[in-house]
Amino acid sequence: MNVHRHPAPAGPTADDPATPIEHLTDRECWELAASAHGPGRLVFIAPDGAPDVVPLDFTVTNRQIYCRTSPGTKANAITDDPQVAFEIDGAAGAQRWSVVFRGVAWRMEEQPEIDRSGVAALTPSLPLPTDVFLRIAPLRVTGRRFTAVPRQHA
Repeated sequence: MNVHRHPAPAGPTADDPATPIEHLTDRECWELAASAHGPGRLVFIAPDGAPDVVPLDFTVTNRQIYCRTSPGTKANAITDDPQVAFEIDGAAGAQRWSVVFRGVAWRMEEQPEIDRSGVAALTPSLPLPTDVFLRIAPLRVTGRRFTAVPRQHA
C-alpha cells in the first residue's frame, strides 16, 4: 500500500509550549463525558478487518459508557472483536475538548443491567429501531482541551 505524506503545516505544534493544549486528568475526562450532549463516536473493527466509526447515542454511568443503537454491523463486529474506542467532543465558548476512551465493548442482554445503566431512557437520534444496547468498559482514558484558533479565509 502506498501512503502519501503531506508536509506538516508551518506554525505551532502540540509539543510547542506556545500551543495552548491542556491534557486532561482522568477525573476531568469523566466529568466532561458525563455532561456531554449529542452523540459520541464508536470506533470498532469491521468484518473486513478495517477500522470503522459510527455516531452513537450514549450515557455515562459508574465510569462505563452505555450506547443505544440499531441492529447491524457494529453490534455484530464487537462480538468478533470487542476492542473499541469511543470519542466524545464538546465546546464551551472558544474552548474545545476531546475525550477518547479505549476498552472493550459487548452487547447487553440482561434487562436489569439495561435498566440500571439508564441507556434505555436515551432518546434516539435516528428514526430507526434502537433496541440494541452496548456497554463499553474503558481501560484507558485520555483527553485534551484547547482554545480554538479563528479560521482565516483565503
